Amino acid sequence: MKPIRRIVTGHDTAGNSVYLQDDSSSPTITRGVTITNLWQSAKVPVNNATDYFDGSAMVEPPETGAIFRLIEFPPSSPRHMHRTVTLDYAMVLEGEIWAILDTGERLLRQHDTLIQRGTMHAWQNRSDQPALLLFVLLDAEALQELPPDLSSLPPDLNRPGRLS
Repeated sequence: MKPIRRIVTGHDTAGNSVYLQDDSSSPTITRGVTITNLWQSAKVPVNNATDYFDGSAMVEPPETGAIFRLIEFPPSSPRHMHRTVTLDYAMVLEGEIWAILDTGERLLRQHDTLIQRGTMHAWQNRSDQPALLLFVLLDAEALQELPPDLSSLPPDLNRPGRLS
């Protein structure tokens, strides 16, 4: 995946709307998928005067925060089943991909959306073309009877203190 242009707006000292950034978000390759984190909010509601994304990569958003990202899935064997303590909005922008749960699977094609509510899941691209998905991840309350399972995720993206 090529770098994605990111334009960020804000305000100047007179209160006028201005462009603060016009740059590219660099993708990171992790376990065969390409992740581009476009923005991250430290908490919701967001403070638009001070909230700033430093470009760091993590699986889950900060506590009470959100992440806006793209993931490109190459044609592949099934990904590892995992669960995060998040509410995820996912939309297929290009290609197709299988969403796999404990009890079944669904094929998602361009513009299909999935609302992922902290369930154990995996992704598999069974086609011969990459699948590009847009995600918004929101921090969620942990389901007490179902602890998070991030064991299949790369350790460089795991956040200390949020895994128990």
